[in-house]
Amino acid sequence: MESVCVRVVMISWPFFIERQSNCCYCSTEQVIAIEIDNDEKRNEIEELVRELMDGENGKEMEKNVMLLKSKEEEACKFDGFVCQQLNKLMAEISVKKQR
Repeated sequence: MESVCVRVVMISWPFFIERQSNCCYCSTEQVIAIEIDNDEKRNEIEELVRELMDGENGKEMEKNVMLLKSKEEEACKFDGFVCQQLNKLMAEISVKKQR
């Protein structure tokens, strides 16, 4: 979320727990990250960083991050999806308290 908020693409190097699934989702579904394998060598990582910064994949990922950021801003507006869902939750809690 932090990288999307500041419109930054990522290099993911997952180690444990939920990070593998987060990395997979960011690199294959959202296409806002490049995944590094555990056996990558220094020069290979350098190539990935250069691709991310200057290559076509990096430019495409940057577009995807910008799109996600605009969707996030829309959802977080006063009458956006997040606000609507929070209002529903508050109404449900209020009804349950009155019982």
